Amino acid sequence: MVSILMKQPMMKMTTKCSRLEKDFQKVVVQYLRGRGDCWWIETKPPAQPIGTPDIICCCKGHFVAMELKREVNKGYGTTHAQDGSIRVINNLGGIAFAPRSLKEIAEVLDNI
Repeated sequence: MVSILMKQPMMKMTTKCSRLEKDFQKVVVQYLRGRGDCWWIETKPPAQPIGTPDIICCCKGHFVAMELKREVNKGYGTTHAQDGSIRVINNLGGIAFAPRSLKEIAEVLDNI
């Protein structure tokens, strides 16, 4: 499913994160929509291969992939397949990472 970029007021950044990654993903999509300088898609299993990042976007002309992780449970990390995807994207010149907070996402996108 492709998300359409729409101009909306910038949402307040919060360091609190929901217990569910899908809730964190909704917050990230709202944030990207409000930035006005990103286009993105939210990947949905089973349509994508295992290890495909949750959000793939173009921000300021750069390919960015995000494998979203919950901040509340830091013991829950990326899988081997997700690590492989992140590594390949970074090796090919893209930006791929596994953020745990909206603040971390903002720092990466603001510094592109």
